[in-house]
Amino acid sequence: MATPHSLQWEIDRIPRNRKITHGPGLKQYAVDGIEPEAAVFPNTIDEVSHLLAAADRDGKAVVPWGGGTAMTLGNHARACDLVIGTSRLNRVLEYEPSDLTVVVEAGITLGALQEELGERGQFLPLDPPLPERATIGGILSANSSGPIRAHYGAIRDRLIGIKVVNPNGDVTKGGGKVVKNVSGYDMNKVYTGALGTLGIIVEAAFKLAPIFKDTRSLLIGCDSPSQAGELAKALRGAGIYPVALQLVGGGGFAVRTGYAVALKIGGVSEAVERQADAVKELCRTGGLAATDQGENFWQILRKGVSGYSIDAGERGDNFWRMVCNAGRGGNDPITLIFKAACLPSDAPRLTERMKEALGEESSVSCNMVNGIVYGYVWKDGLSIGEMESRVSTIRKAAAGLNGHCVVEVCPRELKERIDVWGLEGPQLDLMKRIKEQFDPNGTLNPGRFVKGI
Repeated sequence: MATPHSLQWEIDRIPRNRKITHGPGLKQYAVDGIEPEAAVFPNTIDEVSHLLAAADRDGKAVVPWGGGTAMTLGNHARACDLVIGTSRLNRVLEYEPSDLTVVVEAGITLGALQEELGERGQFLPLDPPLPERATIGGILSANSSGPIRAHYGAIRDRLIGIKVVNPNGDVTKGGGKVVKNVSGYDMNKVYTGALGTLGIIVEAAFKLAPIFKDTRSLLIGCDSPSQAGELAKALRGAGIYPVALQLVGGGGFAVRTGYAVALKIGGVSEAVERQADAVKELCRTGGLAATDQGENFWQILRKGVSGYSIDAGERGDNFWRMVCNAGRGGNDPITLIFKAACLPSDAPRLTERMKEALGEESSVSCNMVNGIVYGYVWKDGLSIGEMESRVSTIRKAAAGLNGHCVVEVCPRELKERIDVWGLEGPQLDLMKRIKEQFDPNGTLNPGRFVKGI
């Protein structure tokens, strides 16, 4: 019989339909090939608190699990004894449309939340990969984002309050439920992007945005990233600030030759029309081939991106979905995903260098506003040595532009040879001290954060 308040005792208290303790079902919750001894799905914050505190006392490693969309991120896990899933903590707790604020449990998926907010003409302005599976807590922990970050900022910019279960079982709160609520330390930013190594996020409050009355998506062919950079400058000079401005290139985005700049414009219909016309004129004066025959994105991409297309409907949405989800959750033979960052002015050069380093069977995607560049390798059969060489080359390219590079997806064998975060400097000591303060026993996600924190 399990000792009262031990981890096994706490697990035994959870009904059978909310836990997996043996059998093949545990395999889907493996982290870097390490299967947990149990996967449990609490109904309440109290259950999360009791389970986590018991694991902390018993010296067991805990992996928080939302929708599982970012579990490839991070260094090789040292251990995975218990998975605590948040999928049953999925309610909208408070919603004030007039204040543009919402409070939710962290296990709700972004897709489900957007559906409810959309009924009132509002949304949480985020577009991370796989929103139908990604949970709010997971998005916060991984600091996930997509192309519209160019206009709305990252998730930490929308977060106004948070509730977290600490490794010892204590529940703490930061921020509040109103937009102007700043006093003391900003704990929201501490947990955002910490990959669940400091606590399990169980609730979050956000400021929302109204849905645009009208949107248009445009696709413009470019011969090179530098030409795309000149186009971005011209857009700014013309006072055009798209909701999204993304440079893409490579087979993974169906771009046969060269590159394409994708824009998303939002606003009232008249303003959208004016901006679309202004973009057309920039294309003409910039020497870019232009056609206005109503061709959709896919036709233009197959032709090698020869002009631009305006599309206000489902086809435009499908294109942005493809950009957001690239290499994730599908049947594509993805091998590596890189995420690099530098100054926006240097992003075209980094994009070009990344594409050269990755080779033919690769794709690139660059946010032209904030300088975040993704690289995708679709080639099977690369040796671990070849992968490590590509990592080294891209990191040198990023460092040469005062940037850095994270390896977001790679085989476990490569994780055993590199630190996927690639972060150096005095901030490491600060991160280690924070980890020691928040999680002194190393209970949460041991080994997966920077330098094995």
